[in-house]
Amino acid sequence: MEGWRCKTRMFSALHLPDEMEFLEKMQKAALWCSYHPSCYGVQFYNAGMEEDPMYCLKWCGEPQWCLAPILENDGVKAEELVQDNLFYLLVKPPHGSYTTARPLHGLPARCSYAGRVSPCFDPLAREACKAHEFRPGERAFVFADDLQRSPEWMDNLEESSLLHVQRTWAEPNGVDVVLIIPAKDVARHQISGTQRWALKQMGVKVHEVSWVRPQLNAGIPHWAATSWCVDRDFFKLHALGLEYKAIIFYDSDLYVNPTSFDPLSAVFNCAYQGYFLASALHGGFEPLAVGFFALRPAPALLRAAQRFLRNATYDEERSWNQLGFGPWGCLDSTDDWCLRSVHVGAECGQGLFYNLFYRADAKFWSALEAEAASVRPLGVMLDGCIWLYENAIRVPGFPEVINPCLDLVSQNRCSEIVVYHKVIQGRGCAASPELLGEAWTKLRLHPSDANDSLYTFFTSPTMKPEL
Repeated sequence: MEGWRCKTRMFSALHLPDEMEFLEKMQKAALWCSYHPSCYGVQFYNAGMEEDPMYCLKWCGEPQWCLAPILENDGVKAEELVQDNLFYLLVKPPHGSYTTARPLHGLPARCSYAGRVSPCFDPLAREACKAHEFRPGERAFVFADDLQRSPEWMDNLEESSLLHVQRTWAEPNGVDVVLIIPAKDVARHQISGTQRWALKQMGVKVHEVSWVRPQLNAGIPHWAATSWCVDRDFFKLHALGLEYKAIIFYDSDLYVNPTSFDPLSAVFNCAYQGYFLASALHGGFEPLAVGFFALRPAPALLRAAQRFLRNATYDEERSWNQLGFGPWGCLDSTDDWCLRSVHVGAECGQGLFYNLFYRADAKFWSALEAEAASVRPLGVMLDGCIWLYENAIRVPGFPEVINPCLDLVSQNRCSEIVVYHKVIQGRGCAASPELLGEAWTKLRLHPSDANDSLYTFFTSPTMKPEL
């Protein structure tokens, strides 16, 4: 069978029961039906051997009648797309008038705003942001742990990214390091007295907060409100309410390793000036990644975000408040070849933060107006290949994407990388020690991204232990 991959929205048109068994089948089908580019799809659901099937035929995508066949190097054959006794997905070539693909233009897009591909913002560009003279303690590097799982990483603080940032970038430059954790009465697990003492000795400021998951509107489906990443990601909202002039938030498994403090100083300057800075690289699997962001926080901004969530809705076809998903997994530099379907973390921080700071959501504007002195930072997106480098191209449950950072190798720019996440040895800038430079000896390189354990609730640090 000659097959075509199909870019779709989700499966509500099939009117399937809302039980996990069926959702699992739908998610399995979505793995292949959400790939580039659009095609004409025939989908049908068969409830059982004795029952008549229900059919759904429709154009897929938001429409772009551009097609490309499955290739051998895609790693899947047409007959292997989805074959299950409860859910079947068949795709076929469309009418002959739609068989010519549009040409690709440029490198895969890495930044967007308001749902459209846009140029990346460079905080190091001349006059991008005015330099500000901060006094000691006015800036902070922020980390968070919701303590819904045992904080085993704190047993080896000497090997942690938190300590590396404290010793290398924070202490020499008068920047605080803050760890946000829930108070004892809401934490599922506790940090030990030994861990708390060690953090204090390191100079880390422990900031305890009163909730893990904020109050959510009943319009958010139960499955989305209880998704595995909701607690972990929404807990990061507490960073919005800290009382600093500028903060940079990092996940605890990142390796922050610029060639000097200048890139980090530039991000602090832009955050102070009123920008919300983030990047969109996590193997190319979402419009925005929440492992790194920066802003000028304020308690009123956090209260506005909480107010927003009490009135927000989420839909698997149209995202937060029906505004649609941001572009992701782009094949080239244009809007023509980007997915705008459900993505990694769409119901969690990746989708929420994009909606708050990169969309014009009337509900968030109303929430801001209801909180005195609250101001929404202006969302700008940094090049993820530099500011949050990751060369994994596969996340379980989602289609493989093109590695968007190949130009760093061809232009000999690997030394510009500021932060590293999941780095696969032998690919991109990690193809050789000559390309990666000093970081080669410091990174914990992964042999492959084919192993599902690469993405888990808590992962090992990207950096090797410092001796």
